[in-house]
Amino acid sequence: MSRAIDLLLIFLVSIPTLPVAIIIFIILYLRHGEAIYKQSRVGFGGKQFSLYKFKTMAVWDEEQLNEYLSKLKPEEVHYFVTMRRFNNDPRVDTFSRFLRITKLDEIPQFYNIALGDMTFVGLRPVIAEELGVYQNHNIQYTDFTPGLTGLFQLLNCKTIETQLFWDKLYVNNKSIWLNMCIIFLTPIFILLQVFGLSDLCEKKLRRYISTNSKSNFTV
Repeated sequence: MSRAIDLLLIFLVSIPTLPVAIIIFIILYLRHGEAIYKQSRVGFGGKQFSLYKFKTMAVWDEEQLNEYLSKLKPEEVHYFVTMRRFNNDPRVDTFSRFLRITKLDEIPQFYNIALGDMTFVGLRPVIAEELGVYQNHNIQYTDFTPGLTGLFQLLNCKTIETQLFWDKLYVNNKSIWLNMCIIFLTPIFILLQVFGLSDLCEKKLRRYISTNSKSNFTV
């Protein structure tokens, strides 16, 4: 998306979200002693930048992590080793899970967009260790500015396969029209996640695109 549109959208969404962000910050600070999480991610051209989110995850030491990994299925361990996250992460409590489902934990990324490190719509910001996954599937991740929302983020993908499917679909069909559609659909899909319907919608939409829309989309 153009820089001008990003800045306009930041201005429009910051007005209603600022009071919510202040409340979330206070709650998290009182519960955990800190409210903001910062992690290095890869941006356009391979540039490293600090991504900001509300801190929603408890910190585990290596022993706790290994104990939990020992209880998982091999495919679940593989997913964690590759993507560095769990599905239904036990390190996330009820309030923090609500922030994640509603995407409220990502409000601090407005600052990343203001700095120009991110845009509103794009591929999910990844850590350096994940770049190989994209390169192995012919996705030139560093040719794109990472986005706050996108097809992968909207559809809450839980496997590497589905993530790569939607990321490749976005890369092959990137346009202003697609970006506008994603922005419009973002609040709708957040509601679907709240009611536990996002997985069903992802599967149906993927099946539809794979079988009926090859004339409209390059998969």
